[in-house]
Amino acid sequence: MRFSSLKSSRGAATAVALAAILIGCVLAGCAGMGVGQKVKDPMKALAQAQAAEKAKDYQRAMQLYDGVARSLSGDERGAEAMYSKARMQAQTKKTRMTAWETTRALVRQYGPRGYPVVKQAESLRAELARTIDKENSSHILYKILDSFVALTGRHKYSYWIAVILITMLVKVVTWPLQHMQMKGMKQMQQVQPLIKELQKKYKDNKQELGPKVMELYKEHKVNPFASCLPLLVQMPVLWALYLTIRLYQFQFANGTFLWIGSSLSHLTPMIAHSLAERDIPLVVIYTASMYVTQKLTPVDPTQAEQQKIMSIMMPLMFGYMFGVMYEFPSAFMLYWLVFNVVQIFQQYYALRTPATEQAVTPAPEPAPTRTTRARRRRR
Repeated sequence: MRFSSLKSSRGAATAVALAAILIGCVLAGCAGMGVGQKVKDPMKALAQAQAAEKAKDYQRAMQLYDGVARSLSGDERGAEAMYSKARMQAQTKKTRMTAWETTRALVRQYGPRGYPVVKQAESLRAELARTIDKENSSHILYKILDSFVALTGRHKYSYWIAVILITMLVKVVTWPLQHMQMKGMKQMQQVQPLIKELQKKYKDNKQELGPKVMELYKEHKVNPFASCLPLLVQMPVLWALYLTIRLYQFQFANGTFLWIGSSLSHLTPMIAHSLAERDIPLVVIYTASMYVTQKLTPVDPTQAEQQKIMSIMMPLMFGYMFGVMYEFPSAFMLYWLVFNVVQIFQQYYALRTPATEQAVTPAPEPAPTRTTRARRRRR
């Protein structure tokens, strides 16, 4: 079996990157965020939407209202179509959160214009927040986080303290997996000089290099995927944490953190008013922390160039996804930032702790000479 394909650009780091991006999209609910289309005749479509709503064909009515809102973007009738869509989404439990997001977008887009429908959207948004929060309060994950907030006094600082406590708890629970991951990273770091020697030796024979590298891994009992599989196993934990913060999102509206919720939040929309909103500075800091964790991760020398590119592209993609595309609440970004900071210290310590056993290259046996062969025959 040829192992060269395992050491191609579809190596361990790339596999983890794609898995993380995929799960990030699922966490953000991208599957349910379809892209609508404009309509050729907005007024005709508006009349059709109203008729479909009267006939209780809500799915078609929402599609038509969405098309009208996109076609008349910036116009008061477009805002009214957008509000009608949100009002219909609010009727069922499954789409209430989507309705809240629609009203948020409406207020953000049309708020400065002072249209009467903006006040209606603000009222609907507040009502939806109370309804959704009440429904979420029965969930076990909501209750767990709420107990941490209550434990820390339930004041405006309790929310970020609770997030940090939850993060530390998760780090303790996942420590065995992280230790396994770092052990694999350390083993990869030890054999890197040996792999570089193989690269020099087989620089003109790339097809032969792959199998030789795999033989080296086998000889020194190094699993090139040992640092990746534990990370993938931790993904359900990240999903649970996201779900917890998502369920508690409307309570985070009462929380602040350093600059978040300070007077600076009234000066620029880039700074959040609470932990329930997106905060661009926090996203930037998170992106930087992710880049540092990528740089501290030992790389396979045979894939150094690809992994170098991924160490830059991954943080940028995640930063764009969290801060621009899906506008994750800053409470979740704070959790992941703390998670990354702790991970940086763990990686720094693990990678600079002397290993008990160092990988060495076995000395090759010397080629037998004539004298040696003669001595063996006499024996």
